[in-house]
Amino acid sequence: MSKLLLNYSTYLISKSSFLTGIGEIFDFAGSYEQYNTSDTEAEADAKATLLDWLSVGDDLRYALDKFKLEKNRGYEPA
Repeated sequence: MSKLLLNYSTYLISKSSFLTGIGEIFDFAGSYEQYNTSDTEAEADAKATLLDWLSVGDDLRYALDKFKLEKNRGYEPA
């Protein structure tokens, strides 16, 4: 797999440690929840859109690299 492939899809997911996860079991007030934040909704949307397009670009790069490798090996799809 290409070294350029990054996991952009986890940007909006909370990243916490194992111990924080254990603590969240007893966090009835919801004070442990920490997500990637932005100052405005527009900034959050812009970041998410950028990361989506970066992910699309990586997928296309990966597919093109795989196609080039298969073409150089003489692979013929059935």
